[in-house]
Amino acid sequence: MRQLVHVKTRDRKAYLLENRNIFKHQSLACLILDSELAAFPTIHRDIDLLEKVPPVVTLQFVGEMSTSKALLKLKTARVIRLVQIDTAVFSYEPILRRLQELNQLPLIDELLFWSAESSINQPVSLSTSLIENIEANPDQDLRVILKTPQSIQLDDSQTRSLLSGLRQRVSLIQGPPGISQACRCIFLDELTITLQELESLLSGHSSRKPSSNSPKELYLL
Repeated sequence: MRQLVHVKTRDRKAYLLENRNIFKHQSLACLILDSELAAFPTIHRDIDLLEKVPPVVTLQFVGEMSTSKALLKLKTARVIRLVQIDTAVFSYEPILRRLQELNQLPLIDELLFWSAESSINQPVSLSTSLIENIEANPDQDLRVILKTPQSIQLDDSQTRSLLSGLRQRVSLIQGPPGISQACRCIFLDELTITLQELESLLSGHSSRKPSSNSPKELYLL
């Protein structure tokens, strides 16, 4: 533990008490065995063990499978590394819970099995007429389509980003700071919701408002 290399043995306990972020209690860590990611255990900070020479680190694993896998690899591993993750993991808790509830991983073909020869799938609710309308008149004001109080005029790159987002289930918008990538994503999201509302009207379900939890066919990365 490099933080304790230059600390005398008799001063270790006081040093650890003053520096509580060193192996912070209940913080997440990454266990790497022979350059292979083995587990994400939780650190149990026991100062009496940490002040020993060499320090003893107590880890808590979640799940029988994860524990068994890590213990088996620890027996044969030549290089063992433990990296403390200094991240507010609790802020991701709602996302992690939602992922746990999923029975099917969205975009599995595009994100996990995509290759240079693959083609990106189109959204199920692909609006061909809207795409053709925008292609035919890229300089038009989109205020009518989105029913917004303000005028929406897109330049050439913004129009190409919009069309890419409408044609593909996955669309990557990138560029240097200041070119409004976030605004384009929000715009695409609003446009997708508007298209869902139009489809609802056409199908005779105009009294049913789209739920904020309803799945969208458009994914932005």
